[in-house]
Amino acid sequence: RTADLLHAMQALSQLSYTPTRETCIVVTSFHPVKWFFPILAAGMDGEVCDWAIFRPCVSFWRPPSMKLTLLSVGDKLPAWANAAVAEYLKRMPREARVDLVEVKPDKRANQSADSIKASEAARLLEKLPSGSLLVALDEHGREVSTRELADLLARWMGEGRDVALAVGGADGLAASLLEKAELKLSLSRLTLPHALARVLLAEQLYRAVSLLNNHPYHRE
Repeated sequence: RTADLLHAMQALSQLSYTPTRETCIVVTSFHPVKWFFPILAAGMDGEVCDWAIFRPCVSFWRPPSMKLTLLSVGDKLPAWANAAVAEYLKRMPREARVDLVEVKPDKRANQSADSIKASEAARLLEKLPSGSLLVALDEHGREVSTRELADLLARWMGEGRDVALAVGGADGLAASLLEKAELKLSLSRLTLPHALARVLLAEQLYRAVSLLNNHPYHRE
């Protein structure tokens, strides 16, 4: 935090030692997506020393990252939807990459909606990465704003959690999968076509990360 950084700078100005290649002080300030490393070193007079002196002895700390998996029923979306999803996922930063995993929907012939959902849920769970937090997209789930979604991403990233977001087919997700989900989210109270729902989710993930990163894509 800024206050901690200021305290560190004040403490450095009071130190009485001459920095060498083996001694340096590294102050890290972490942002879930956009991160940086102010390198501070002070001599007897408190002035900031040449960074080149310390380059050999600094070991960079890497920020926590997360892997997002978009588990989705449907493998034959319209070209416009595939193009839009691919564009938003391509823009995601390396600290929050998204893998799209598609499963084939069940054929509706002579099957009830519950049977179809159960079969699709089983295939989705088979693709669920081990250790990932499962988030189900469901019309009865919790509605969140973009900022609230950004806060969730920041929390998961800070915890080092990988997250899988499950999107059902035309009939939604089976109760068996919803029961396994640690969180249920709703994209909208409106009924959305499956292709549009996937595009909306991809766009909101990118928008949320842009908000965290202070990118001008998101405006309030």
